[in-house]
Amino acid sequence: MVHIVNKNMKYVSCFIDLFLFSGKNRGMDGKQTREPTQERGIETRNRFIEAGISLFIEKGYYYTNTKEIARRAGAAVGSFYAYFEDKMDLFLAVIDHYNELILSGIQDDLRQLEIFSSEPKVLLRKIVETTIKAHAVYPKLHNEIDLLEMKEPKVREKKSGVRDKSLELLYQIIKVFDTQITHPDPEQAAYLVYRLVEDGAHVANDPEEGIDPEVLVSEITLMIYRYLFL
Repeated sequence: MVHIVNKNMKYVSCFIDLFLFSGKNRGMDGKQTREPTQERGIETRNRFIEAGISLFIEKGYYYTNTKEIARRAGAAVGSFYAYFEDKMDLFLAVIDHYNELILSGIQDDLRQLEIFSSEPKVLLRKIVETTIKAHAVYPKLHNEIDLLEMKEPKVREKKSGVRDKSLELLYQIIKVFDTQITHPDPEQAAYLVYRLVEDGAHVANDPEEGIDPEVLVSEITLMIYRYLFL
C-alpha cells in the first residue's frame, strides 16, 4: 500500500509541475506577449511583476498607473509594453505569480511526504498549513484580487481558471487514497474541502478573528479527515 501511495504522490507532484508551467506568459484574450529568453529580459519582466505587486498593495489597482510601475521597476514605460499589453495584463501575471507561490509550497510539501510519510492525515495537514502560509505572504494583494474578481471580467475569468485547476489538483490528491476514502463522490468532496481550506486560510490571516492558527489547522484537518475517511 505504501508503495502504491508514494507512486501516486509522484504522479500528483508531476501534475503540479504541469500546472505551474502551463498557460503562462499569455496576454489578455490568449494573445502571446513577449516571452523573455535572455536573463536580462527575465529579470526585467520579474521587476515589473514585483513593482506591480508592491504598488497594488500600497495603492490598489485602480489608483496605480503604468508610469508608476515602470518607475518602481527602474525601467522605461516603453519597456513595460514590450512585456505586457496594459496594466490589466500585468495584474493577470501577478495572479499567476501569486498562485505559483501557493502551488510551489504544496509541491515542496508533497515531495517531503513522498519520503517521510504516506498517512492521509499528515498530507491533509500539510495542505492546510501550506495554504494558510501562502495566503499570509501577500494578504493585502489577496484582498485586492478578490475585489477585482467582483468588478473585472478578465480577473473573474482568470480566477475561475485557477480555481478549476486547483480543484483538479485537490481531486487528484484525494484520489491518492481512493481505496481508503469512504465518501461516495470524490469530485464533490474535493470542492467542499477546497472551500473549507480557502475559508480557513482567510480566517487564519484575519487578525480580527483572534483564532490561534495552530488550533485552526488542527480542527480543519480533523474535519476533512473525518469527512473523507470515517
